[in-house]
Amino acid sequence: MLKIWGRDTSSNVQKVLWICHELNINFERVDVGGPFGGLDNIEFVKLNPHSKIPVINDNGYVLYESHAILRYLNSKYGKNRFSSDDVKEQSIIDKYMDWVHTELSAYMIPVLIGLIRTPEEKRNFEVINENNLKSENLWEILNFHLNDNKWISRNNFSLADICCGVWAWRRYNLDTRKKDLKNIDRWFKELKQRDSFIKIVMKPLS
Repeated sequence: MLKIWGRDTSSNVQKVLWICHELNINFERVDVGGPFGGLDNIEFVKLNPHSKIPVINDNGYVLYESHAILRYLNSKYGKNRFSSDDVKEQSIIDKYMDWVHTELSAYMIPVLIGLIRTPEEKRNFEVINENNLKSENLWEILNFHLNDNKWISRNNFSLADICCGVWAWRRYNLDTRKKDLKNIDRWFKELKQRDSFIKIVMKPLS
């Protein structure tokens, strides 16, 4: 059976749990990270020398890095259901999967930490607001892309929707100023109708 290490409130872990739910993959999960600690445990470091979650063990095959795990599970268990045979469409999926890591999360993480994990009296609202503005500018880019597309990969739900979707939940549940992005609103409404999103992602922020 597939084994997953990581707390279920982590955005990166939720990506992996989400695809498992979509593909009906049975798994065992171990709480690691955040309030559970364990990232510096010698046995965990053997699994991932970077001491980060998630990590999977699939019948002896150990893999870390959430997006690599998504691609692996999608290929092995989903017959690439959430990717595309069309090279241009697949490049869009890959682009937005990378975009989340290199652009969007870089600005949303400081907002999340500032508003959720920092006591109110210690919050630096100048930093929070600055990063929120930058993240909203990035959401505006995705909003434009969704102008003619139901999902990020045109009309097909894909790995890119999973990667961006976990952060969309955080965007809508953080007490921040938001731009009026109608396409993001419509796409987010579609996400909230998926059983996997409801079960895996729609949890209190931590």
